[in-house]
Amino acid sequence: MTVLHLIGPNDTAAGIAIKYGVTVSALKKANGRANVESLQYARLFLDLQHLKIPIPNPEGELSELHSANPQMVLDLHLEKAIRTVSYRLFINQDWATTLLEENGFSVDWAVFAYAQDLRSSRAKPLRDPMLQLTQKLIREGAPLKAAWVADEHRSCCHGCEKKFSSKWNFCGVHKHHCRSCGEVFCSTCSDNYAQLPMVGPEATKTPVRVCNQCARVNWEFQEKRYRVDDTLLETVTEAPDAPKPAATTHSEYRMGGALAGASSSSAALSSMPGKHPGMDPPAYCGVPSNESSAVAAGTAVEINSAFGPPAYEAALLGSMDQA
Repeated sequence: MTVLHLIGPNDTAAGIAIKYGVTVSALKKANGRANVESLQYARLFLDLQHLKIPIPNPEGELSELHSANPQMVLDLHLEKAIRTVSYRLFINQDWATTLLEENGFSVDWAVFAYAQDLRSSRAKPLRDPMLQLTQKLIREGAPLKAAWVADEHRSCCHGCEKKFSSKWNFCGVHKHHCRSCGEVFCSTCSDNYAQLPMVGPEATKTPVRVCNQCARVNWEFQEKRYRVDDTLLETVTEAPDAPKPAATTHSEYRMGGALAGASSSSAALSSMPGKHPGMDPPAYCGVPSNESSAVAAGTAVEINSAFGPPAYEAALLGSMDQA
């Protein structure tokens, strides 16, 4: 069986091979050695839009693979489970692995556990003012000009506390408003521009002036983080029908041979769900693509280890400190 994979800007041959449970050699055989080895060059300059993926037949080749190397089938099963949780919850693979370990490597129970922890954390009020501001902007958009701090209420910069000059002193320290928090800053402390969330009457795609603190927020990532979490809270409301499996570590699961035989291995591998609709890694700034060898600055790996609900607020704060 052959399927077509739409090549993304961050795709690599190794990542695609792992995703579909095939070898790089099989990709080269189906698409040509040069195209696979220079995948992005072929996409950009040779108009190669899709890769042919030779999927093993679960009733044939996969069973033969399991007979020859059952550990490889188990590893592919684990990899697919980790990637599924990672894409669906918009978290990195380390946190996805932890969730799966706590829930016996059941994808459904891992997603449900995340949603439950998220629901509990959302019920608690945010304590950090910057997190409160971030959530407000994502929900309501940038503040109106009438809501900004009035010029006459500030005699010095809210950031560095430099004293402002009079209006007529053209060489002095002048007042500037941050379009995100509405505070008054000097030009040095507000010499940043960012595109704020497209919400509310002040929504615009044009980058606007923001202060140094608000510039540290990865607004695109935070907006998508909240949107994915909101969707989870709406859709994941009931526990899975299957009993919750006992917690087990990644190594214990591999060594224990959790797949109970060749036939069940083949069925489990072929029935693993694909990535969550609309959660293609290249489209999501702020989370590392599992199919890319390069991790851009400000990604979830650098921001924090997981963005897990138990440490939800601390993780969001970490993103602001390191963005």
